[in-house]
Amino acid sequence: MARHLTIDEQIILNQFSQDLFTLEEMDCWFEKYNLQNKREIVINLFFMVVQAHPTFSEIEESAKSIKKLKSPAAVKFLNRGKPFEKYGYEVCNLPENELLIAFEILLLTLKKADGRRKAQEKPDACNHWWHKDLSNENYLQKLRE
Repeated sequence: MARHLTIDEQIILNQFSQDLFTLEEMDCWFEKYNLQNKREIVINLFFMVVQAHPTFSEIEESAKSIKKLKSPAAVKFLNRGKPFEKYGYEVCNLPENELLIAFEILLLTLKKADGRRKAQEKPDACNHWWHKDLSNENYLQKLRE
């Protein structure tokens, strides 16, 4: 079983969804981890994306935007015969060089799906901490406590 992400790791992933980091910055952050931690980040990010209920087109758009539709990671995510939410975790077993691609596709998909869901909700109807202003240092400090 993969470890749970730290609150700081969860925050940074969600800050990307709020445009507080670029994809390039997230890639640098991800690349600093060892292989086991990369796999654990990818599996935890996968579960975050599943909770956002992405559409197939959101996953496909994410893979297209990084121009990696033919990579093994994208092929696993885009296999209509194996639903994303049931089989997407298999991407964690890919070779290390594919984990960055999986990470990017998942990050972009989270941003799209989470953004769509947030836009559909009524203002102030959401109590998820990750939908709050993650640029607010006071709020972040409270989360960490």
